[in-house]
Amino acid sequence: RVTSHFLPNHVCATDSYSQKAFCGVYSPDGSIFMSACTGQQYVYSGCSTGRVVVYDLLTGRIMKKLTNHKACVRDVSWHPYDNKVVSSSWDGSLRVWEHRQAEFYPEDLR
Repeated sequence: RVTSHFLPNHVCATDSYSQKAFCGVYSPDGSIFMSACTGQQYVYSGCSTGRVVVYDLLTGRIMKKLTNHKACVRDVSWHPYDNKVVSSSWDGSLRVWEHRQAEFYPEDLR
């Protein structure tokens, strides 16, 4: 069961999940709470090096690195209905990636 708080001592959303939630974040205006739950295999994470790094949750290893930003990646999100990932960077760019487009890094898989 997840209970989120926008203001101290004020419950603004309560929901139940069949699996445990392991992280969550509010939207900038505080109207939406987004959480991730276990059961999925990959996490896409923005990096200060300008990469989007794909981690395998089951092994903890880096599976892929998306490289095309010139500054810190600020945000990473799934496209609402396509199998694409969108990333934004402090360099002012926005990139749309095909899910399978990323380069594999065998040296990171060891």
